[in-house]
Amino acid sequence: MRESMSTVPKSIRLSEFRQLNEAEKTAALRELAIASHGGANGELALLEARIRAFEARYELTSEQMRSRVAEGVLPETAEIASWLIALEIQERLRAPKART
Repeated sequence: MRESMSTVPKSIRLSEFRQLNEAEKTAALRELAIASHGGANGELALLEARIRAFEARYELTSEQMRSRVAEGVLPETAEIASWLIALEIQERLRAPKART
């Protein structure tokens, strides 16, 4: 039986995420994408819907939220960290893929 798509068994605090090297960040984001949506491929629309839900809940754009977190006005809660990570995943999914 498949687990509910709304539960994410893996998480990472943004403060921990920032300490990772690029390869570790990529792996962590990939794991989060897989855990939260069953795979990064074709899931950009679901990720964008999740980001829009955060924006509606907080009545802030993602850019405003990032700015307020950077200024220390908005604390980094688990939910804010999830939002920030969702934005990072979105950016990576939209970025041109580098061939290795």
